[in-house]
Amino acid sequence: MKTLNAFNKLSLATALSTILAASAFAGSGTQEKQHEEHREGRTAEQYWKEFKHDSGEAWQDTKSAFRDGWLEGKLETAIIMNEQLNPFEIDLEVNGSTAILEGEVTSDIVKDHAKYVALSVEGIDEVENKLKVNKDAKINDKKNNERSISRTLKDATITAGVKAELLSSPEIKGLKIDVDTAEGEVTLTGKVDSSAKRALAEYIAKDVRGVKGVVNNLKVKS
Repeated sequence: MKTLNAFNKLSLATALSTILAASAFAGSGTQEKQHEEHREGRTAEQYWKEFKHDSGEAWQDTKSAFRDGWLEGKLETAIIMNEQLNPFEIDLEVNGSTAILEGEVTSDIVKDHAKYVALSVEGIDEVENKLKVNKDAKINDKKNNERSISRTLKDATITAGVKAELLSSPEIKGLKIDVDTAEGEVTLTGKVDSSAKRALAEYIAKDVRGVKGVVNNLKVKS
């Protein structure tokens, strides 16, 4: 009987040890699972934080692109409607609240006038006046210079759309690409890192509604 009792005690002790070990293992597994879930939770939280941050940046870039295009349309309309500036070929670009004017005019008076016309457009606070004075600057006659206001606004809308699409592309976003639209034809100028990105920028521009063609003047950095 003593042997049996000893055996029973041994069996009971073994059973208890086994149960405790199993419980400890189960507890360890539960804790590990909880830690894993916690890690996954933190990863998900971090993911969404980064996603919202990136989405916010993309949305801000898109809004900025459309705003710039809209201001360019307003400024180009103001120049077309101005009898002193209308005869000249003035290239313009809006970046934020700054207007950039380039081209040739016949006098300093016309150059200064262009600056004041730009500043009169609501939303433009500064002007980089890069117009050059050349008394022999080309002057367009009215027939060759006629571009309807509606066409101007359409081109501005296309420019804004192309800029927005380029900014939404992760491969293109950080590159400095100038976009200009005339009669539905988009011209891309600037520098890119590779031939693949040059081709991608052209493909993106061609896919924007209203674009009739793309002149790709992008150069690959050496």
